[in-house]
Amino acid sequence: MTPRLSIVIPARNDAAALGRTLDHLQRLAGIDGVEVIVAAAGDPAGTEHVVAGRARLLRPEGSTRARLMNAGAAAARGRALFFLHADSFPPADAPALIERALADPRAVGGAFEHRFAEPGWSLRAITAINHLRYRLTRNYYGDQGLFARAEIFRALGGYHDLALMEDLDFAQRLKRRGRSVLIRTPLVTSGRRFLARGPWRTFFFIVWLLARWTLRLDTQRYAERWRGPADRPPGAPWPAAGRRPRAPRGLVQAVLRRYARAQAGDVAPWIVGPRVLDLGAGEGHVAAALGRRAVVAVDIGPFRRAAIPYAIYDGSHLPFGDETFDTTLVLLTLHHCRAAEAVLDEAVRVTRRRLIVSESVYRNRLDLFWLRLLDGRVNRLRHGGRMAAPLAFRTPAEWEACFAARGLRVVAAGWPGSRAERLIHHPRLWALDVVRAQTSSSVRAVVSPKRPIA
Repeated sequence: MTPRLSIVIPARNDAAALGRTLDHLQRLAGIDGVEVIVAAAGDPAGTEHVVAGRARLLRPEGSTRARLMNAGAAAARGRALFFLHADSFPPADAPALIERALADPRAVGGAFEHRFAEPGWSLRAITAINHLRYRLTRNYYGDQGLFARAEIFRALGGYHDLALMEDLDFAQRLKRRGRSVLIRTPLVTSGRRFLARGPWRTFFFIVWLLARWTLRLDTQRYAERWRGPADRPPGAPWPAAGRRPRAPRGLVQAVLRRYARAQAGDVAPWIVGPRVLDLGAGEGHVAAALGRRAVVAVDIGPFRRAAIPYAIYDGSHLPFGDETFDTTLVLLTLHHCRAAEAVLDEAVRVTRRRLIVSESVYRNRLDLFWLRLLDGRVNRLRHGGRMAAPLAFRTPAEWEACFAARGLRVVAAGWPGSRAERLIHHPRLWALDVVRAQTSSSVRAVVSPKRPIA
């Protein structure tokens, strides 16, 4: 009789974890009608010992998860395929949950909610971030237990022959084929890789790999780093300090240039006059993206990478005369300043008409914790820790009180960027008119923008 479900488990030198998973599967409701296949590489004696007739054991060529899972799927007879990591534990009624999800004829497959088996605040925080990611994108990872109708899996060509990101690639292709279901009962998986390598180091390495994947840059060269040595279990600790994986500057700069183009698009409608200063310009990518000849960039360090006029200042006094610029940009800069009010005063001094300020803002303690963690890591990648980083984030109301104290009139305020960006770091953008009381001629009329801030 054709089984309704085939569970395919790839295992590479992972007999101990595989044994615990097979023990767990024996206790699942309805397991008698389920086919279990283990596609293994390495440690033949240990793997055979723990399988002990509880699953069909295959030894295909190759050791990547993609090749092992494809080999297991090729041998499977079930109407649906469920791909399970060797260190993961599906819910007690997993076969029935999958069958119920696929009862909808529009459904082609899906995955489970994710939860780490081990306790610890870091793993809980990473789980919460991961929940947000896959609920927004419907892009699932292998440690969520991907499942699919067998005919759909084969029509898609199975897993592509990738050494890394094969699960994300398949999940993205699967959701384009039909409805991809998220089963809200969690599948519990081991956080051993995170614990062995450091939870946040591992998390940001994944973020980096995901950024490369999104930008269609090479990720496969880092497969061995992610998987670990071929003769050791997955998730083995990384080598000692000095050989830890680092995001190459080329990738970081590519991401920053792309983000700078979006920032330039947000601020361009609010710029008045030809002379523009980018205060706290960093690499200068936003100034370059504006495409204006009269843009000058300034920062406290030699961060420049764009071919634009660039000045370095001492962080207290700008090397420009009063009202030199028509518009000054202060983008994601003030929270890095030990005396944000003094920096803002200098910006007002050198500006004749308009300030455009953007800041990541917080609404509660969790937001503040996340912003400090994110900003510290991002700027360590960008500048090797050289950028001043007091990380003095404020609420929108606190910033607006600061602006009002300096006679700055809010022309417009809003939440720029994509929905994902707003969720990640809550950027707030203000267009501010400089109002000088000394002479009536110095009070400028509000200029209508080409488009509103989102």
